[in-house]
Amino acid sequence: MTIPLLITILIAIESGGDPTAIGDNGKAHGVLQIHKVMVRECNRIAGYDKWTYADRMNPAKSIEMCSVFHAHQKRKHPGATDQRLLESWNSGSIRRPATKSYKKKVALYLEEN
Repeated sequence: MTIPLLITILIAIESGGDPTAIGDNGKAHGVLQIHKVMVRECNRIAGYDKWTYADRMNPAKSIEMCSVFHAHQKRKHPGATDQRLLESWNSGSIRRPATKSYKKKVALYLEEN
């Protein structure tokens, strides 16, 4: 699965495409429901402070962050399944398991589409 397709699926799962979405008790923002820790992780991967917390509400910048994160995960874990790559958005790493409810959301989306 390509990174753009992964991101399209994540947007559907995370916010249904709503760029103003705020979830997880106000901690997750935008179309990809990005937490501050993910902004810091994407900046770490990029090697400099490319994104701000406010960028979470900008769909284009959110997609950039997600692209960088997933390209990094694919390089680090070339044998990872598409489902595991999708789940890594929830956990922040392929090495950490996603929540059970998120795993179910991903599995259900992949099954239905």
